[in-house]
Amino acid sequence: MRRGIQRSQHFGDPKAFADLSLQLGIFLRALAIYVEAEQRLQESLDGYVTLGERHNQGKAQNRLAFLQRLRGQLVDAERFANQALAILGANDDERALSYAILGTIAYDQLDWSAAAARYTQALTIYEENDNSNMAARVLADLAIVQGKLGEYEKATATFEQALALLDGLNLPVQAAVTRMNMGALYLEISQPAQALILYNRAEPVLRAVYDLRRVAYILSNQGIAYRDLDQLELSIQTLEEAIPYAQQTANYDLLVNTYDELGLSYRKSGREACAQTAFHQALIWLEQIESLPVRGHYGKIIADHVRTEL
Repeated sequence: MRRGIQRSQHFGDPKAFADLSLQLGIFLRALAIYVEAEQRLQESLDGYVTLGERHNQGKAQNRLAFLQRLRGQLVDAERFANQALAILGANDDERALSYAILGTIAYDQLDWSAAAARYTQALTIYEENDNSNMAARVLADLAIVQGKLGEYEKATATFEQALALLDGLNLPVQAAVTRMNMGALYLEISQPAQALILYNRAEPVLRAVYDLRRVAYILSNQGIAYRDLDQLELSIQTLEEAIPYAQQTANYDLLVNTYDELGLSYRKSGREACAQTAFHQALIWLEQIESLPVRGHYGKIIADHVRTEL
């Protein structure tokens, strides 16, 4: 792709340059090479603006929104998604993606009702366009929010609906992501053994495609599940394994939570000094979280854990 970009510049082909820059930016984002990914996506956006291609302009804005959300830059992410909404057609699948991204941002801000509303808007467009692939992904996200709202039976049914679509479409990576998220629901309702079944099925698929962000998430939640099952050494080992992955992908929310969970596992195993070290590491990394509601949420939890003794 880099050679193609160079050739498009050499031969004065702005369309090829914008298209290839977009694809390279998406690829780099998947590899967690975020700085260059942002540069390439911005180049593609600038190119599409010059070309007057509104659909592709919205497409680039959505990819920038998704990237900024991954980096925890929620204000920028929301700005890009809303800019895309302002120019995309009413039934455009990219418009649905803008809604889905805004739903994810609302999720990051712990606003479950707003997230559910945005996901429902996205789902309506995808279903009208018979886009089963994206409908399945949004169903999976909606199921997560339903779980957060305490609608556990509804969430389980929505997850199963999403998995039926994804397995039927032979999309193993997206099915793995959905199983990962369904595992989190089972953790929430105190079924750690069932959660581990889902995590153990999802983790090798995501590791094979080098999805380090989600590998970190699975490892962290596996550590919690092992602690709930009183497998404390395995819990500590797995949580410690998750930390460098969370650092590498700049996933500060997960990093803070993983250190906090590691502290709880150390505490349960009787190693209070190690627990306090982990809690204080969580507080150090807490300052990297941009979202004030999320930072406050984690800060209160960790402060309570620091003060709590066996």
